[in-house]
Amino acid sequence: LAPVDTIFLITDRVTEAARGGEYAAGMFEESRVIALIKAHVGAPLEAIRDALNAELDQFTAGVYHDDVTFVIARRQGATA
Repeated sequence: LAPVDTIFLITDRVTEAARGGEYAAGMFEESRVIALIKAHVGAPLEAIRDALNAELDQFTAGVYHDDVTFVIARRQGATA
C-alpha cells in the first residue's frame, strides 16, 4: 500500500441489510457502500465510520437481522 491508502472490508450483512428491516423492500447493496466511500475520500476514518453507521441506521430503521461488521484501515504517510 502506498502512504495514506485506505482499506475498507465489510461483511455481507452490510450489503444485505434490509430496508426498514424488510428484505422485500430492498437491500443496502454494494453500490451504496461504494458511493459512500467515494463521497468520503480523504476524510478521517472516524467520519467514514460514522457516515456508514448513520446511513445503515437510516436505511434499516435500526432493524438488523444479523451482525454488521466493517473494518477501515489507512496506512500512515511517510515520516521523514
